[in-house]
This record gives sequence, structure tokens and C-alpha cells, in this order.
Amino acid sequence: MAVVCSLLVIALILAAIFFVHRRRKQRGHKETGPVQPDTLEETEMIKTRRPILIRTFRRTLVQLHGDSDLLFRAEFEDIQKLSARFPHGNKPVDELPYVNVGGKPPRDSKTMDVFKANYIQGYNSVREYIAAQGPMPSTVPDFWRMVWEQKCKVIVMLSDQTKGWKGKGKSYWPKNLNDSVEYGGVVVKMTQFSMINTYVIRKFQISMGSDTRQLTHFSMQGWTDAKADLTVEDVVGFVQIVRQEATLTNSLPFVVHCSAGVGHTGTFIALDYLTQYVDKHSLDENIDVFSYVMKMRENCPGMVQTETQYIFIFDALMAVIQKKINEDQESVYDNIGESEEDKNENPSWEETSHYYSTIA
Repeated sequence: MAVVCSLLVIALILAAIFFVHRRRKQRGHKETGPVQPDTLEETEMIKTRRPILIRTFRRTLVQLHGDSDLLFRAEFEDIQKLSARFPHGNKPVDELPYVNVGGKPPRDSKTMDVFKANYIQGYNSVREYIAAQGPMPSTVPDFWRMVWEQKCKVIVMLSDQTKGWKGKGKSYWPKNLNDSVEYGGVVVKMTQFSMINTYVIRKFQISMGSDTRQLTHFSMQGWTDAKADLTVEDVVGFVQIVRQEATLTNSLPFVVHCSAGVGHTGTFIALDYLTQYVDKHSLDENIDVFSYVMKMRENCPGMVQTETQYIFIFDALMAVIQKKINEDQESVYDNIGESEEDKNENPSWEETSHYYSTIA
């Protein structure tokens, strides 16, 4: 009995020493940074790559949606934890000192709001996108000067002017067709306007001195500040229309902005990048949504701002992948219907049947 009591006392003493030592380490770390030791150790254990086989993406999506999106919630929490290790951590977006595109400071930082914009790596270039805050009345000249200096040919606006835009309902372009307005030395003239379902397309002619360029402005209507609430079909269609224009005009980089420049902006950019990835890879290759969101956050903190937006990316991407699967199935049907001479070069019926079972 005495031996048991002695062992118990020793165990209690060791536990107390461990507890005191741990608290001292925590206090010391608090003085040097916001991340606790346990949190730091935890983030080192978090997987930074989450590859998913494109062919079986639906199966993974169903698993992520299970138990009221429990696994989605866990993934987004991991994104938040990993983001805390970046220089700006998880500070509110409005408090972050963004790097101005081109490295040029605002004209007068004492009297002007800083215009916030960051390059984001895309599928075709390390500077494929400029993720920007919606221009405020005082930063509209800086916005247009950036567009001019970066030779942008496409602008994507993802916030309603009357709701989320920093301009409080005022446009950063001329109100009427063929009117010209000068913004910080850049003359902007709206030459065309058309509304298609949930989005609006405007054509601008922008000039500085004798140099004149053409620019296309896309604006998506119906997104709130809190979540991505348009249908999958609406957003996928919009992303594809913008990508067609960007490819046609060889627009690199092109500007994407919402209100704060991270929520809907990050959602759109992720979908554009991932859609291109699916289009240019086979169904038997992997795709990694998680790691691309983290890559965006390295350049611009807070990209894909909410769990709802993160989930929306997966749901919309599933529609893109399903289209590719359907096209692949059609090509198999075409091969089955070919002549006898070509059958030896195409999959047998047994192979085709197995193929269909793997994508069901």
C-alpha cells in the first residue's frame, strides 16, 4: 500500500511539473507571436495537399457533404489554421496593409484610402489575376491608373453596386453610353452595354494621351457579401464567358474585384483556375482545391473568405467535371459504333463496361 501511495505522489508531482512548464512556454510564446505552441505543432501536422482523383470527384464530394458538411468544416478550419502562419495571419481584411500592384504607393497616403490589389497566380501565368478591393470614390483614379499601367483588357466585378460596392451605389465608369469621364489621367468611355441573365457586359474605350485601348467589363449580379448564393449553373456559365474573353484578347493579367477583394473574388479565381485545370487534364489525374486556396492566400490573405464559398467551389467544380465525364462517355459510344476495321484499336465491350462501372 505504501508503494502504491508513493507512486501516486510521484505521478502527481511529475504532472504538476509538466503543467507548470507548459504554461511557462505558452506565456513566453505569447510575447513573440499570436500562435500558441500547441497550435503551431498542430499546423505542422495538417496536410497541405489534398489531391482528389478527377474521375471520382463526386464520391469525395458526397463524403465531404456528409454529416451536415462536417468534413468541409474541418477542411476550412485547417485553411484558417495554416493561414495564421502567413505574415498577416487571420487579421481582418480591412486591417491588412495590402501591397499595391506595381509597387507604387498611393499618391497621398495621408488623405487617401489605400487602394488594395494583389497579383494571384493562375493556370497560365504567375500574374494571371489582379485580386482587387472594390474602388472607393477616393481610389477610383488609382484603380483606373492600375488598369492602364497593367494593360488590363478585362475587369470582373462581383458585387452589386447598390449593395456591396465601396462606392455606395456610384459607378466608377461613365453613367451613359458614349460619355467620357477622366479618372486620374485615364479617360474612360462606355461604348456598349448588354444584360444577359445574371450578368452585365460593358465595353469601354480607355485613353491616355493619344494612346487608346479597348476593355471589357463583366459584372455579376446577385451575390451577397456573406456567401456565394447564385446557382452553380449561373456561376459556371459566367466563369466560362469571362475565360473566353480573356483568352480571345490575351488579357494577362485581368482584374477581379468584389467589395473587400477576397470573398467572391477568391471564389471566382479558384473556379477559373480549376476549370482550366479540368479542361486540360485527364479524368485519371488529380485535382487539389485545398492547396490552390492556400496558394491564393499566400499572395492575398483571406481569399475564399467563408466556408460557404469554399463549399460552393466544390459544388460548381463538380458541374465542370460532370460535363467532361459526359463528353468522355460520348466519345466511348462513338468508338463502339465505328467500323470493324477500327475495333481492334478501341476498347472492347468488357473494357468499356468496366469503364462505366468506375464512373458510376
